[in-house]
Amino acid sequence: MQSLLKYAFNMLGSGPGQAPTLATPNASTLPPAGFAGLPFVSLLPAPDSKLQITFIRHKASSIPGISFSVEFSDTLGTGSWAVNASATESATSIDTSFERVTVTDSTVSPGRRFVRVRVSSP
Repeated sequence: MQSLLKYAFNMLGSGPGQAPTLATPNASTLPPAGFAGLPFVSLLPAPDSKLQITFIRHKASSIPGISFSVEFSDTLGTGSWAVNASATESATSIDTSFERVTVTDSTVSPGRRFVRVRVSSP
């Protein structure tokens, strides 16, 4: 799974946020204008107070075998994770293979709210 995530989030290579090999540990978080790293999560300022996640993903045309789903939860419990169909998504092209994606939850977070990117391959 580690290799899939490094590949999916563009974390292999010699640039910022990347590692030269799969065996090299790498826990770099994606900077705001970055092109590699683990997803960056933030909370929008009040009054919105919505959870937002930004991550790098392969464009479907460059690697159709990987899927990305952004899921939210209030409890972290088993079965509590779900895609929020009302969340907004924007994507900015980085190059022919990658894009930077920002997903903003539609739920105002009065208390606990969690988000993750589920990456899978067939």
